[in-house]
Amino acid sequence: MLAILLIAMASCTKEFLEKKPDRSLVTPSTLADYWTLLDNREIMNRTTTMSQLSSDDQYLPYTYFQTQPQSTRNIYTWNREIYDTADPGNDWTRGYNQVFYANCVLEGLEKIDRTATNQSEWNNIKGAALFFRAHAFYNLVELFGKPYSQTAGADLGIPLRLSPNLEDISRRATLQQTYDQILADLKNARNLVPVVMDSYTARPAKPAVYALLARIYLNMGDYISAENYADSCLTLHNKLLDYNTLSLSSTAPFSTIEHPEIIFQTIMPNNLPLISRANTLIDTVLLKSYASNDLRQAAFFRTLTPGTYFFKGSYTKFTAPFSGLATDEMYLIRAEGRARRGEISLAMQDINLLLSYRFKKNTNGTSTYVNQTAATSKQALDIVLTERRKELVFRGLRWLDLRRLNREPDRQITLRRLLNGTEYKLEPNAPRYIFPIPPLEISISGLQQNDR
Repeated sequence: MLAILLIAMASCTKEFLEKKPDRSLVTPSTLADYWTLLDNREIMNRTTTMSQLSSDDQYLPYTYFQTQPQSTRNIYTWNREIYDTADPGNDWTRGYNQVFYANCVLEGLEKIDRTATNQSEWNNIKGAALFFRAHAFYNLVELFGKPYSQTAGADLGIPLRLSPNLEDISRRATLQQTYDQILADLKNARNLVPVVMDSYTARPAKPAVYALLARIYLNMGDYISAENYADSCLTLHNKLLDYNTLSLSSTAPFSTIEHPEIIFQTIMPNNLPLISRANTLIDTVLLKSYASNDLRQAAFFRTLTPGTYFFKGSYTKFTAPFSGLATDEMYLIRAEGRARRGEISLAMQDINLLLSYRFKKNTNGTSTYVNQTAATSKQALDIVLTERRKELVFRGLRWLDLRRLNREPDRQITLRRLLNGTEYKLEPNAPRYIFPIPPLEISISGLQQNDR
């Protein structure tokens, strides 16, 4: 991690070197400087790619698969080994760069007095830095740690770097310690960031903090807390987009609008050909699951050749897929929490509200959607999870869902890929649901490697 953080430190001060030729002014020193660090979207608002590449959202024709770098092919086929020896691991590097930036800000703020004049901005910056650090730690632990369970106190988590000091010794915290730190950062952040989001959704506000807490608790299996935080988020921001207002024939239906559902904006880096739209074909079983009047199929997918489709439905104005936080996910989390605790009517209320914005309208303005009902908690949960699968496609969440739902025997899924007559399989709860730490990092810091 030392090599990674040295690179991060260099980029951390690059823009200050460009703007401030006086060497004494290179180090960030003002509140505006610290906002500049956190507003670096190329660093702070990018998420992981390995989980998306490993999921069953997409498949690759063999001819295209052969053209990919070896590491990409290894990720796609769940190979035990992924990296070349000298590969720093983009997802590992990216996450700890974000942690380093956040720590730079948190340490620097302690040197600026909080006054009556600057208190609001000072608090906002600190809250944002805590959020970004928690967000980075969480993305890292979902890749390089086991799914959260009762053994979290003994399982390996990730290194928890809480200082920008490059000489701090790296070691892996337990999984429990990792989640405790993530949750503590977010719960501190919620009292510091503003309640109202501005148009710059790359900065977190209170709805984003609640939304991330809801996502994390869902994946921890604490469904009551997940529901409560999703509800807190929706109390502050509950907007949904009517898909009837979209230009569904467009190659990027969401690219010309300010998407009202976005709570916090991140994207997957578009540095891998596998992530770019036309290079990744969509699972045919998923495609067939949409009803004829469900506008999501036309909004999310585009025909490449007869019978094959690729993803076009990123919520942002970028070509790379949206991986941030949005209200549709919050409705689904709240619905799942309600279904799991037997509040069937309330769970279906959330699902029916969401889908009323997704189905085609009649000429008289009424929806073609027919409200769904459920007689049991299991039926309600089945409906919620089915709609979650169809709504949150290509958002980087499918891999997380596979990891958590594989803990339930009746929801386990074996993933399969067929390439040139060779079948690749990933069994439920297999060690390969945990990615290896890059060997370069292991050789530098001596961290314990994951058993894959």
